[in-house]
Amino acid sequence: MGGIFASLLWLIFSCTDTSLQSGVSSFYGEDVWFEMHVDNGITGSTVCVYFATSVSMTPDGKCVEAVLESITDDTNRLRFLTEAGVGEVEYTVRIQNGVIKIPAIGTQGFVEGLLQSVPLETELFAARRVSTQKQIELERTYWADGAFSLQNTAGEVKGALVFDDEGVRIFVFDRHWLTPEVQYASLETDGFDWIVEFDTEPQFLDSSTYIRIHFLERLVSIPQSSKRSENDIQYRMVPNPPSFDQLKLLQFQEIERSEKEEQQRLTETVQSLAPKLTTDKACIEWPSSGVLQTPFWMGYSVQTKWVNSQCVVYIEPETVQYRRTFIGTLYPKSN
Repeated sequence: MGGIFASLLWLIFSCTDTSLQSGVSSFYGEDVWFEMHVDNGITGSTVCVYFATSVSMTPDGKCVEAVLESITDDTNRLRFLTEAGVGEVEYTVRIQNGVIKIPAIGTQGFVEGLLQSVPLETELFAARRVSTQKQIELERTYWADGAFSLQNTAGEVKGALVFDDEGVRIFVFDRHWLTPEVQYASLETDGFDWIVEFDTEPQFLDSSTYIRIHFLERLVSIPQSSKRSENDIQYRMVPNPPSFDQLKLLQFQEIERSEKEEQQRLTETVQSLAPKLTTDKACIEWPSSGVLQTPFWMGYSVQTKWVNSQCVVYIEPETVQYRRTFIGTLYPKSN
């Protein structure tokens, strides 16, 4: 899998116009350890970096050469490679007037703070590196196999991902989505995420499903916008998934559960309309009131008739698919 994660370009870049001062400076905050060595020579500046978090670090205990880019007179950007269980990961940090901003692996965006003109405390940093190296080695065993189950917050298996050098195979089944068969997709990198596009049911307006795979955390989220949010539906990626036969059985059980939920949801919704659909006029005009354009009714064909002094609601899917399988007649008044 190393081909997916390798950097496409790695050049050592000298910049004669830089506001970084020669010497050593460092930052420690939250889960980030950063130490920078700057040498401003006649021909330009060279920079190397020591770096570590709980899941990645600069390799071999060496100061790794970094690409230095001057954005403005007081703002610089550094790019350097780290190693993680998933492979090589490139970090880009921003330094402006002595303030450093380092991308965080979670939802908060950045870890930010003042650079100090001192090196990191040697023993504490060494202990951090030992701990991180153990975690990297463990993660490497997981990614070497490349197979993970998707588990919700309750620990229930809701699918699986299997990675190879070209992309990922996806099989999911949960209350809100389903892949009837295994889907295959390529990976698009966006920072510390992979974005994956594939087809699921229910599907409306010919739209695909997107997920974000947070490879350093082994999390998958269904994004609600272009930015990651704590409100996104999330799954943990757990090594050693069940067999495909077991996954198919779990999928079947999820489909059965969803069909029962669908009928109950539709029945309760139609019954809640009883106070409104009390006349033939109200009954016949209800489908054209715009309510069928709401997400709840999307994907259904609905007709109403006034029969024996009550409103009868006929429902069927426009296309039979997951969570759109109900075909039948419902009554606002309970019978």
